[in-house]
Amino acid sequence: MIIAFIILLLNFTHSKDNNQLGVGFSNVSGAGASYNYKINSKFHLEINSFYFYLGENPPLEYNTYFTFGGEIQYNLFKYSDKDNRVYFLIGSSIWNINQHYIIDIPSVNGSIDFEKVKDNYRISNFGFGFGNEIIIKENYSINFSILYQFQNSDISNLNNLIDRSPNAKNFNGLGFGLSLRYRW
Repeated sequence: MIIAFIILLLNFTHSKDNNQLGVGFSNVSGAGASYNYKINSKFHLEINSFYFYLGENPPLEYNTYFTFGGEIQYNLFKYSDKDNRVYFLIGSSIWNINQHYIIDIPSVNGSIDFEKVKDNYRISNFGFGFGNEIIIKENYSINFSILYQFQNSDISNLNNLIDRSPNAKNFNGLGFGLSLRYRW
């Protein structure tokens, strides 16, 4: 809802190639639907958001994933006649992951009861890096970036691509970003 409002607001001052919409993933600025808006010749604003539901045995066992993040991109230089660009970025995101599952509890009479359990994980990211946008055909772009990521996951112990902290506290290290978007 927030992303739709921002897109509509920014479209009132829209000129050719100011808007890009697609999908992407970044260790720093989140994942999912990706919207990039060209503010002026030097700056771009990117917003990423994602909500995903995955269930093996709903409504008892399922996971929900939500992320919201963004980045400001500063153009260092453009090359070729297609407006390909190299940029510096600074960004941030937050992930909220809820895991719902059941555990079996043996009862006194020998039957098995179960208890519903919900684990919450919150992960916040901040970072900076360099990216490259390459225009494909006329209306498509592919972006990739190399990042330095700071991650705080004090209440998470997932230890995967989203939660990169092996000690369930903090992570500092290299990351990446990749997106494919339609330009209009």
